[in-house]
Amino acid sequence: MLVTLVFLALFACMAVAIASQASMNMTLTRNRANAQQAGALAEAGLRLAQSSLGGLSVPSTSEAIDLNQAIADHLREAWNASAMTNADSIAYYSNHHPQHRQFRPGGADGQLHHRRKARPQRALRPRPRQQGQDRDGRERTPPRRQQRWGRKPPCRHQQHQRGVINPNGTITKGPNVEVGGDEIIGVHEPEWPEPDVSIFRPYATNVQSGGTSGNTLLTNILIPPNTNPTFDGNTFIYGVVYVQSPNTVTFAGNTTLVGCVVCEPPAIENLDQNKLEFTGNLSSSGVENLPPGAQFDGLRELTGASILAQGYAVEFGGNFNTISGAMIAAGFEFTGNASGQIRGGVVALSDAAITLGGNANLTIDRENASDEVAGVTSGLELVCVSGSYSE
Repeated sequence: MLVTLVFLALFACMAVAIASQASMNMTLTRNRANAQQAGALAEAGLRLAQSSLGGLSVPSTSEAIDLNQAIADHLREAWNASAMTNADSIAYYSNHHPQHRQFRPGGADGQLHHRRKARPQRALRPRPRQQGQDRDGRERTPPRRQQRWGRKPPCRHQQHQRGVINPNGTITKGPNVEVGGDEIIGVHEPEWPEPDVSIFRPYATNVQSGGTSGNTLLTNILIPPNTNPTFDGNTFIYGVVYVQSPNTVTFAGNTTLVGCVVCEPPAIENLDQNKLEFTGNLSSSGVENLPPGAQFDGLRELTGASILAQGYAVEFGGNFNTISGAMIAAGFEFTGNASGQIRGGVVALSDAAITLGGNANLTIDRENASDEVAGVTSGLELVCVSGSYSE
């Protein structure tokens, strides 16, 4: 009898152990299935968000609330008619929610396997250009990126060439016209950048009310409105040239510029009263090449721009070596023997075209151009980056 009771207790313990193990296995299986289902739903939602957010234009701002608001509004509109999700339930938090935890998936050794997030990108794109005779406009880029873009017709002042340009968008070029790349017709109008030169104003500490002649050294100058100075002779300028409107500023001699020229936008655009004229030879380099000195601290970081002159006509009549930075103005005119290399974009913001006349010879170097242009705001474009997932 005693032996029977011992075996009965032993079998009972084994049954309890087997039942406990089976229950544990069921729990593990259920948890694994739930985790896989949650992962599949998360991946499906992420891919749905990727397809909806890819290429989305969002405001150029450092405030998280503005960016999140734009994304939430876009998703509500895109998913409103979808049966996959309830668009009304979309919410956003500009700050980290106190009850939320952020984590990244990883293996037992802590190595990350994959991450996904959205990264903004921005670009400057040149507007229509007008070309005269005996001119050579080249782009120093790989062949697949050498392109001249035109908007869909109808469009005034978009491409001015010798010959007939019909409404179908065909281009007829006159003699001695060379395009260093593809000619693409029918692209959509890009989003234009908006210069904001206020960040340069604190550095313009020296008021320059008149012109100069002879050998002159200028540093971080502010040109008051309606002074219309002419800088003749050998002029050396370090730092920022901050022009208040209206004004016509002429660089007539040999000008060496280490820095940038920026202009306050005029209240009323009048290209006859607001001009930057470079009639002599220009040697230019960016703010990153400024010499040591407290007056340039902070300014050296505002890279990427050479001329920011919204509402101004910019004219080049002399030679220049390399202009290290983007040039943005109402319009541009290169005449005479103007030639050189521009390391960045050339953007005309108004109906005034980009004109190349005489023996102008330009090379647009986009390979060595800065990705970011200080003093320029433009819309951001969300692009999904593989391998950057975090939640």
